[in-house]
Amino acid sequence: MSSSTDVHESTINIVAVDTRIKGTICFADVTRVHGTLEGEVLAAPGSHLILVETAVVRGNIQADTILIDGFVEGDVVATQKVHVSGTG
Repeated sequence: MSSSTDVHESTINIVAVDTRIKGTICFADVTRVHGTLEGEVLAAPGSHLILVETAVVRGNIQADTILIDGFVEGDVVATQKVHVSGTG
């Protein structure tokens, strides 16, 4: 049995190490980035963006919740929360 707050594997996006995506990146739900994003990153309401230590984002980010352990070159806008770790 699942509730409406459960995160299902099919709702998680993963950008792997050594993967580079260029352009306007739009996502919903949860996105975990290990690779590189170049361009504007836009998230749907209720979304979470997780940038691990190997992540690189060159562009502006808009999401509800953003966790930064990696590198960001651009503006970061969160409607709920931004958490920057010691490595971010």
